[in-house]
Amino acid sequence: MALPFIRSALFIPANNPGMVQTAHLLGSDAIIFDLEDAISLNQKDSARELLKAGFEFFQKDEVIRIVRINPMDSPYFNDDIAMVKSFNIDYIMLAKASISSVKALAEALSDTNIKIIALIESANGVLNLKDILSASPLVEGMLFGAEDFALDMQIERTKQSDEILMARQQIALTCKALNKFCFDTPFTDTEDFEMLNVDIKKAKAFGFTGKACINPRQVKYVNAVFTPTIKEIEYAQEVIFAAKKAQEEGLGVFSLNGKMVDAPIINRSQLVLENALKAGVINE
Repeated sequence: MALPFIRSALFIPANNPGMVQTAHLLGSDAIIFDLEDAISLNQKDSARELLKAGFEFFQKDEVIRIVRINPMDSPYFNDDIAMVKSFNIDYIMLAKASISSVKALAEALSDTNIKIIALIESANGVLNLKDILSASPLVEGMLFGAEDFALDMQIERTKQSDEILMARQQIALTCKALNKFCFDTPFTDTEDFEMLNVDIKKAKAFGFTGKACINPRQVKYVNAVFTPTIKEIEYAQEVIFAAKKAQEEGLGVFSLNGKMVDAPIINRSQLVLENALKAGVINE
């Protein structure tokens, strides 16, 4: 399965028609229209209706559309699905995803083309991540919700995020093994761009494929880190050129700038160039 190229995924409240209609202008690769945490309990029904109306004006082709619905143990789960499955969207993000809730959602989506993103936000979710992501072929990726995870773990969240180190690494490892995309948790201080940048770089280093944002101003920082740099692109181009030459000479392993190059480095270079092309940094 080819993974979608999503560096940034921006949360937007579903009951804000203005933001819904202009979301495609904010620079994010994906928009997460939120029916859960961003919506008060007495606004759930109206939020669905406002989102439905907003989608009539939304330009789908410009970004990937995701709707986060309420968890299965809430009274809004079935109503969310009944309306959202009729929308022209790419993914439903399932809050507090579990094996049973993924299966229930997958069954409800069997007559649609909508895929599932699992929101993992508990110790149990991290521990059972492999089974949750494997509960249905419709699950293509996940988002780590570190705030709720920390609450469940009864630990303090910090900007340095040392307390979620193990969970992040376990999540990224599991997703890579299953060929699923994984969004890192949002950085909640919308004014501290220096630490935001540090946090994004950590996520990339751990193996996350992208990061969620809670403010439009965070998007450009996320996109920048998850876009191949000029240095990375130039090296990748060197590798691919040298690999073609080595193949013509019947060599499986070769030396480039004093370093040995083999299949994993060639494959990584190909991925760098593919992502650079998708990001619009280079042309075919």
